Amino acid sequence: MADDIFIIQNDGELVEMSEHAYDSEALLQELLAKYPKLLAGGQMDTSSPRRWLLVRREMGIPSKDEGGGRFSVDHLFLDQDAIPTLVEVKRSTDTRLRREVVGQMLDYAANAVMYWPVEQIQAEFEAGSDDAEDELAQLLGEDPNQGEFWEKVKTNLQAGKIRMVFVADVIPSELRRIVEFLNEQMDPAEVLAVEIKQFVGEGMKTLVPRVMGQTAEAEKKKRPRGGTRVNTEARLAFWTAFTEMVRTEAPDIGPGPPTDGARMDFAVENPDLEIRSRADCHTRTLSVTLSIQGEDAQERLTRLLHHVDTIRDSLKMPWDVGRGKKGKGSFLNVVHSFDVEAEDAWPELHQWIVDAVREARNVLVPVVK
Repeated sequence: MADDIFIIQNDGELVEMSEHAYDSEALLQELLAKYPKLLAGGQMDTSSPRRWLLVRREMGIPSKDEGGGRFSVDHLFLDQDAIPTLVEVKRSTDTRLRREVVGQMLDYAANAVMYWPVEQIQAEFEAGSDDAEDELAQLLGEDPNQGEFWEKVKTNLQAGKIRMVFVADVIPSELRRIVEFLNEQMDPAEVLAVEIKQFVGEGMKTLVPRVMGQTAEAEKKKRPRGGTRVNTEARLAFWTAFTEMVRTEAPDIGPGPPTDGARMDFAVENPDLEIRSRADCHTRTLSVTLSIQGEDAQERLTRLLHHVDTIRDSLKMPWDVGRGKKGKGSFLNVVHSFDVEAEDAWPELHQWIVDAVREARNVLVPVVK
């Protein structure tokens, strides 16, 4: 039996609105692109409601390096924390909504994490926007560092921190069970469903979204343990322990004090080069970055990339490339999964940072001096 909702107008009249199916799947897709708030970001995260930036509809996903778009996801959004959000839209009348769409989405996600270059995502967004910088600034709010935002998109992809969302007018119970199961098992990836029911009556239309998949077990696994304050303290303890280790075992890398507990810089003689390590509790990733500054940054990066490709088999670290703010800064980085409160893993992570910094300083820096 279809649900009804009731609206009391300003004049006191009660309007009964009945549930109606969407005329087409394309209509629901258009509504979602025009009104991203229908993804119900407040339900997904009540403490920090998700805000959305539409990259584009029908976003191509390659299945190999530098390949074309073999797959196409209905929508690609980014939230304010630079988490790529893949959205597939189906009507409840589509029988594929129950099982086939799940395999389809997992296929998309696996290839996106492996082969999506952040440059393509940024280019697609900028090409489809009338004022890309202003839109992104509105998403980021008070601290609109757009270069860091795109770097974080790349970091999230490398870490597998993405969000997969199934959208339909009615989410079948079979799909809901699958979504709940996947969301409990996957970390740091998130799997959700959003049911957007449509109610019509007396010339009015109301859309009511509802998020599904956030079981108590899934929330427990994905929530950073101890809250923000504890994570900040733990991160500072992580860097303090790292500094103590370096003092006795790796004095050659010369770390500076951690910046805001999140980042540590390492001395480089050339003022146009920076080596830094960043610990991100939100994405649960550690990264080591060699950043190239200056007018000839892209030329020097090209030279460095050629060198890396030539000697890749002999490198310890899988260095990859990214782009900084407005393309003016360029960098190579490596990423490692990270749980700041898993103290038994700290020694291994500390050594990983040392190895990455040494390789950046001794192998990469000489090429771009």
